[in-house]
Amino acid sequence: MHKPDYTVLVDLKDDNAQPEYYILPTLELDRELDDIFQRWLVAKPKRAKPHNPANRMRRIGESEYQQKWLARWKGVWALILGQLEA
Repeated sequence: MHKPDYTVLVDLKDDNAQPEYYILPTLELDRELDDIFQRWLVAKPKRAKPHNPANRMRRIGESEYQQKWLARWKGVWALILGQLEA
């Protein structure tokens, strides 16, 4: 049986604060990043130049919605630890 794949995102703070870790299923992250990108493509650009669909850059955690979405994955090491024990 195939075990789930997980991604750990690390928020490296600008100051000497401890980093924050977000542990989530890779497929969940992929879906969210795709959704963010699709919304960005149709959104009005900040400059006169339209958004480029070939742009490979992805950002997460910039909007309030994204911060709330990420918050549920903050420090959820049990997802990975549970798989190691299984």
